[in-house]
Amino acid sequence: MLNVFKSSVRSKMRGKGGKGAFLKTKLFANIPATSGAGVAFALSTPLRPTDSAEYTAFSGLFDEIKVVSVKVWWGFDITASATLPISLLTATGYDSTYNTTPTSVQDILESDQSQLAALSVSPTGTASGSFPACVNSSGLWSMNIKIPKAAVANATAVTGGTGIVPNFPGEWMAIADSADSVGYLRHYVNNPGSSGSVSMNRIVQFNVEFRERT
Repeated sequence: MLNVFKSSVRSKMRGKGGKGAFLKTKLFANIPATSGAGVAFALSTPLRPTDSAEYTAFSGLFDEIKVVSVKVWWGFDITASATLPISLLTATGYDSTYNTTPTSVQDILESDQSQLAALSVSPTGTASGSFPACVNSSGLWSMNIKIPKAAVANATAVTGGTGIVPNFPGEWMAIADSADSVGYLRHYVNNPGSSGSVSMNRIVQFNVEFRERT
């Protein structure tokens, strides 16, 4: 069945001069996360199209992939805590090279692409909730990420270790380089206090192009 699909793709999506298949599509990844109790929610996630469950279906048909842009939707659930402040600040940002776990909202705001919000909660007693509030039609925040149009160097590999290794924002990268990222999505929510914990629901959309060079 895969061979039939591959033949169909190649016959319908030829590149210039009829050489090689080419395809523009969207890949989606569901990447949730939860903090520990009584600590700030801090997360840095490499953006890799391989995190999408659909990636494998295309990787066997093409030689290279390029991520053109990314869109992300996210929201938070806060469990009950007896010492919640009136509101919690949160920030989300994109960085093409800096993958260190953020230590504050201000840390994330240093990025050129970032978004600041407040999670308003009960000022007294035990409280919990989901954010953004239901006044948002989708119940989620969203951000469109512009990917740099040139490769960049990162001091730490996605899989750990040291040394200068490349990220590939805006560049064609080999299908075989499955660990390559196009930057990092970073989140921070101030400590909810006491035993309160923060859970994040997140959907990432990769707008990508595939091509076959042989």
